[in-house]
Amino acid sequence: MHVDHNILCIDDDAEDLDILKSALEDAGKVYRIESAHNGEEAITKLKEMQLKNELPRLIILDVNMPKMDGKQTLKAIKSHQRFKAIPVIVFSTASKEGVIDIYSEYGAEYIPKPVQ
Repeated sequence: MHVDHNILCIDDDAEDLDILKSALEDAGKVYRIESAHNGEEAITKLKEMQLKNELPRLIILDVNMPKMDGKQTLKAIKSHQRFKAIPVIVFSTASKEGVIDIYSEYGAEYIPKPVQ
């Protein structure tokens, strides 16, 4: 099976990850979806993907996570030479005002998570 794109979803909520994966699978293209439960795991996964020459075409990032929150994760991604060009979508229940500095400073887009 041909994979159109790799996508990395970073979220500490397993249910939210399942919803994202399901939505992407329903989008009509074939994606290989990688997941990470916090920022530290995401950076490690990105380095592993880089070694395989399989960097994601998109990163979907939650804000509120343990160990390394979304802002710290986004800052780490955008400060890395090989990762900084990867588009990032901030997908969070945090209010738009609460994350405005994240997506404006680092060029990420913001999409609010549905409450239900």
